[in-house]
Amino acid sequence: TQNRENEALQGSVRVLEQCRGLMSCLEPGRVYSVALDIVLELLNRNQAIAVFQRESVPMSDAVVFRGLGESESQRLRELFLEEKPFSGQPSEQIEIVDSGAYLAVLRDAGIVVERLLVIPLKGQRSEAGMLWLLEGGVPFDDAEIAQANTVASYAVTALMNCERYHHAKERAF
Repeated sequence: TQNRENEALQGSVRVLEQCRGLMSCLEPGRVYSVALDIVLELLNRNQAIAVFQRESVPMSDAVVFRGLGESESQRLRELFLEEKPFSGQPSEQIEIVDSGAYLAVLRDAGIVVERLLVIPLKGQRSEAGMLWLLEGGVPFDDAEIAQANTVASYAVTALMNCERYHHAKERAF
């Protein structure tokens, strides 16, 4: 039991150490990319997508891919940025999705996926986006969802810091 507790504590420390990299991000796009890389590594997954926009900046929708082929990435980029298959704010909680618009977009791009872990990220003002982790045949477990939740908390804090930084910069000039 003590070994199990030590392993759990070591896992928590590893997650927190990984998340420290988010605190130095001053650009929102960087927050999404870094959070995506962290959560992929921690959950030992290979494929993920970050979809985000800055409401205060027109035409600022963006998408970041990890582990997808060039043709899949190009088709998804077209779907997300040109066709805009869905809009609005991300959900408030991390969720595992096995149907709906998110999976339909992936399937339209030729990506075979049964389930998706959707991690919403929202700053205080205008930053909003989502990380999508493709299940890849291995179901997400409660420990992975807890790790993703910790990364999300740090990423949201980093987004708020970005917003404060940019707001302060705008007021200074």
